[in-house]
Amino acid sequence: MQPEISSVTAEDVPAAWRLSTQAGWNQTLEDWERLLAVQPDGLIAVRLDGHLRATASYVTYGGELAWIGMVLVDEAVRGYGLGNLVFRTILEQAISSGVAAVGLDATDLGRPIYRKQGFEDRCAIHRWGGSLVRFERSGAARELIAGGAEVEEVIEFDRRSAGCDRSVLLRTLIGHPGVRTWYLPERGSAGCRGYVCLRPGRLSFQLGPLVASDRAACRSLLEAAAQATAAADVIADAVESSMSAALLPSAGLGIRRTLSRMIRPADGVALAASPLRLAAGFEWG
Repeated sequence: MQPEISSVTAEDVPAAWRLSTQAGWNQTLEDWERLLAVQPDGLIAVRLDGHLRATASYVTYGGELAWIGMVLVDEAVRGYGLGNLVFRTILEQAISSGVAAVGLDATDLGRPIYRKQGFEDRCAIHRWGGSLVRFERSGAARELIAGGAEVEEVIEFDRRSAGCDRSVLLRTLIGHPGVRTWYLPERGSAGCRGYVCLRPGRLSFQLGPLVASDRAACRSLLEAAAQATAAADVIADAVESSMSAALLPSAGLGIRRTLSRMIRPADGVALAASPLRLAAGFEWG
């Protein structure tokens, strides 16, 4: 069987979702559709005899960063090198997009492979999970409505905090059915001091990104999400920091797994700055 590499199309989404479900991941069909919406040329597939057997994705954030994710191989054909093939292909595409850096979140199994491709560890990233508990309600967080003037304030706040332009992702999240977003306005003036997105997953709600200027803002945003999820299971991905270690357990979450946030070159934007309290997800950075 000769593997064929091609783009993933809307018609391929159910087959791609089958792979992430087979791996036990949390993505929904809508998550795969969102990847296509944000980066139409950023999803590739390896096919054998016409059947989709492996995938990988990348998204670009301005000219600063490309993020690789969704590296999946059908368990029925593992051991034939399809993982290496699809990863090398998506890395070449990400580099050829002209960005300054490429990042990803690596398992212990993947780290040696990625290091051979020039990636270096930046920090640990933990997947937290559990049922959010409610803090004392502050009432400060407001729900964000697509098309409102506050959306631009959130996008500008995120750009300053992240060091790259994630506006396409944020507009897609904010405007997508089922996704809820809350923000905190600056005290007494225009602007934003924090926001958080919450979206349904196959197994759990996914919380993130959460970007907040300080601990109090982070607590207010977690409180808004806790009200919306009640006792449902929530997952959240956070780079290792003293704030997440202190705040997330008090919000009812515990560490479920740990990956390594890697970047190439080593000094590139890695979405690990202190205002970025929660990542958008392993596939988004």
